[in-house]
Amino acid sequence: MARIEELFTKLDAGVAVLKKVKAQLKRYRQAVLKYAFAGKLTEEWRENHKNKLEPAAVLLEQIKAERKKAAKGKYKELPPLDTSDLPEIPDGWVWTRVGEIMQTSNEKVNPLNIQPTRYIGLEHIEKDTGKLLSYGISDEVRSTKNRFHSGDLLYGKLRPYLNKICVPDFDGICSTDILVFSQSKYLFNKYVMFRLLRTDFVKYANQQVSGFQHPRVDFQKISNFYIPLPSLPEQHQIVEEIERRFSITDEVEKIVEQSLKQAERLRMSILKRAFEGKLVPQDPNDEPAEKLLERIKRRKEQT
Repeated sequence: MARIEELFTKLDAGVAVLKKVKAQLKRYRQAVLKYAFAGKLTEEWRENHKNKLEPAAVLLEQIKAERKKAAKGKYKELPPLDTSDLPEIPDGWVWTRVGEIMQTSNEKVNPLNIQPTRYIGLEHIEKDTGKLLSYGISDEVRSTKNRFHSGDLLYGKLRPYLNKICVPDFDGICSTDILVFSQSKYLFNKYVMFRLLRTDFVKYANQQVSGFQHPRVDFQKISNFYIPLPSLPEQHQIVEEIERRFSITDEVEKIVEQSLKQAERLRMSILKRAFEGKLVPQDPNDEPAEKLLERIKRRKEQT
């Protein structure tokens, strides 16, 4: 039995290291996002293109003009922006708010009245990553849904602490618990998606919820959240820099997950061989297996 405990001790130590690496990867992703939206990841790129970039203030006015045209007289200007307490941003960037640059789509459809298409529910979007894990088919759902188009940003308003956001590259319909933000030729929705994945926005959105059993946040509540806006080419470059770094962390995380699964399988294999008497030579003086299992159970409860 001492041999089994020794193996489990080593195995638990390895699992602890893997879990620590997993937590570090999550912190690394947030650090990447922090530096990205402070302009740190594109400093050299910005310097090399400084004479070719239009100021973001011009871009912001183009976005507002586009929104006013789409609103057909119903556009409401937000109050003036107070940037006195906001962090410094690179020259050429401008502070704005979600409600000034994003526009929700109100296009509704009855899935029974359309040709089968792809359906996205909250269960199809991965927490914290901006990844779409899978999708369903529209003829599997019944009630009215939101329609979205390729490049639109989908934001899960139910339980915003789950941090479920994605930008699909296809048309379809989605749950009404998902806000659909239409794409704009002046704004790269993936840029906004990565900004909303930062923990400060998740915390902000979670503070704006209403409802107890099914807490939701609406667009009006998150429209006042501040966001830095660079030129459109730099938005694309920032997304490219983020995705390049995240692709590496994704590969490392896959290895960690595989190793954790292997560790669990090894644990079960050790137990199986131990109970079959194949792990070590049998000693009549060994303590009963029930006592060993009890100690293992207590140790797991303490971790």
